[in-house]
Amino acid sequence: MTIIQCLHTAILVSDLEKAEHFYGDILGLEKVDRPLKYPGVWYQIGN
Repeated sequence: MTIIQCLHTAILVSDLEKAEHFYGDILGLEKVDRPLKYPGVWYQIGN
């Protein structure tokens, strides 16, 4: 089996602030606007 695309992944964390620091500041992922009202962060990876 060959993976062609990954469209969505959700990672549940216990500390959103630490997760934002890790994924945004350390890994350098690009944060994007999210349409939902509850707490969370969306990142864009690739195109």
